[in-house]
Amino acid sequence: MKTEPFILTLWITLALIFVVATGALLENSAVTELRYNHATLIHQTQAINRYKKRWSTEESKSDIEYLKHHQSLVKHEKRGGNLYFEFDNLSSNEFNALSNKILNSMLVIKKITLKRNGESKGSIIVEIES
Repeated sequence: MKTEPFILTLWITLALIFVVATGALLENSAVTELRYNHATLIHQTQAINRYKKRWSTEESKSDIEYLKHHQSLVKHEKRGGNLYFEFDNLSSNEFNALSNKILNSMLVIKKITLKRNGESKGSIIVEIES
């Protein structure tokens, strides 16, 4: 069986188009993966910087100063190497905000007592390492 030169040329052309299209798809996949890896790296770098900031001495001092000057602070004293804070008559919003501030900080909490007196009032007692 004899193959026509036109059909042979057509098959070779189609094969080349297939190879080029496959190469373009693979290159596009590689570029997409590279962009994804780059975005992931940026996200991880930002997360590391946030953790560094939370672990910083300045941030801890800032959190301690915030606690020392809170309007609902009832008692503040130093016990040995620890700081003791007592907050009372906290509204529901103040209770949530202050407990989140303490628990999300990187302060070393030795002891914490969270009390809710019904829906409207609450108190927090916290002892942290200074």
